[in-house]
Amino acid sequence: VIVISPELNTEISPLVYGGTGTDSLLDIQPYVLPEYLESGTLNTVGIAGLAEGIRFCMNEKNAISSKISSLFSYAYSELEKIPHIRLFSPKTDNVGIISFSVDGIDSEQITRFLDSEGICVRGGFHCSALFHKKALSDRFGLVRVSPGVFNTKKYIFTFIISIKRLKK
Repeated sequence: VIVISPELNTEISPLVYGGTGTDSLLDIQPYVLPEYLESGTLNTVGIAGLAEGIRFCMNEKNAISSKISSLFSYAYSELEKIPHIRLFSPKTDNVGIISFSVDGIDSEQITRFLDSEGICVRGGFHCSALFHKKALSDRFGLVRVSPGVFNTKKYIFTFIISIKRLKK
């Protein structure tokens, strides 16, 4: 969705030209919004999928929140038990993201290791150099993990086992 001030209508141009979508006999985009900015056939399947995803999230928001909170709590409590882990995320009032480091191991190395285990996380400095300087994590960065609605306790257990293997 794009919202444009009427005064700016003449200031923008399409990113891609061709395949007008609404009138195939035209060889130029019709100068009517939104068609002027829509080349080719709209991604109808993508739009329908996005709509269903939004509907699912809206209809199941309490169940989603509860599940993510439960998985977050389990992961956090298990990470707390590992001596070489330093947690940077608050245990309460959290949105489900755990930022952590493993003593002496670069976050990108941790990310690559977990990727080889089939676990997707984000490592690095997360566009926040000042935070990392303040948190004293500016040498190795942090790893972020965030359980999702389709994750299970078994997935979290597998993640924890993998983290424990890092220092062995």
